[in-house]
Amino acid sequence: MLRFITMRLATTMVQLAGLALVVFFAIRALPADPVARLVGLNASQDAYLSSQKALGLDRPVLTQLGAYLGVIPGSSGLLQGDFGHSWVTGSPVAEEIARVLPITLELITVSFVIA
Repeated sequence: MLRFITMRLATTMVQLAGLALVVFFAIRALPADPVARLVGLNASQDAYLSSQKALGLDRPVLTQLGAYLGVIPGSSGLLQGDFGHSWVTGSPVAEEIARVLPITLELITVSFVIA
């Protein structure tokens, strides 16, 4: 039984790592420019570059991945439970998730009962 649980946990960790990589690279594959969306289309070049630096998008992709995962010293990321800040509201994403999670769980429960 212990071996089964260990294998399941190992499989889960590999799947979560794969999911994190897919999400990271899928976001970068989008045709939209997040910096241009954040500062607006009429922003100056200085505003664009400073926002790009603030978001860390001026660094190499592997460095961005390390910061996203939280494996670079001095950075917080997914492994530390830091999901970042919302571009829309500016609040931490973890707070946004905590705010809507009870409603989501309620919908899942009601759907399960109906099914």
